Amino acid sequence: GKWEKIFELYEEMQRSSVKPDLRTYNILLKAMAYWRGGSQWERAEQTFAEMKRSGVQPDWLTFVALISALTKAPGGSQWQKALGYFEEMERSGVGINTHVCNRVLFALLNAKEGSKWEEALGVYEITKEKRVAPDATTYRHLINCLTLAAGGSQWEKALELFEEMKRDGVQRNTKLYGILIRSLVKDVS
Repeated sequence: GKWEKIFELYEEMQRSSVKPDLRTYNILLKAMAYWRGGSQWERAEQTFAEMKRSGVQPDWLTFVALISALTKAPGGSQWQKALGYFEEMERSGVGINTHVCNRVLFALLNAKEGSKWEEALGVYEITKEKRVAPDATTYRHLINCLTLAAGGSQWEKALELFEEMKRDGVQRNTKLYGILIRSLVKDVS
């Protein structure tokens, strides 16, 4: 089908004198993240390694696509790898932005053994240091991580973040209020 044709064309491209550029790699990585039947995260990692070996420098879109593939891995998020690529991105000088931050937070939220709230707060601190403005999705993922924390809800910290969000003037929505209310209901029942 269409999905297999993507790799046939990529392999043909590699055999020919036409070399993949940044845009081609980004498209491939995004396709692997949204592969019908489940993320092709291992293939995405291989493609990312090939990209770097070929001398093509990744940009923030590359990291968003790669981390998305890791987040959507069948059987649960590959959150450790996602966090590693976030750190690599920071070290390599590719600017961290809200999109990348949100993808990493989503990976931490979806860890199969329970949300990784401490790591999520660490990512949030790095983004604040880099003066990356959090958006509603950033706060929703963070607050969700805190309320679904392995070992019990961190609802007090979630409410602190919610207050910070209000102070920062970030738009709140129904989903966010629902997450907070759910965490408080679970804690009293």
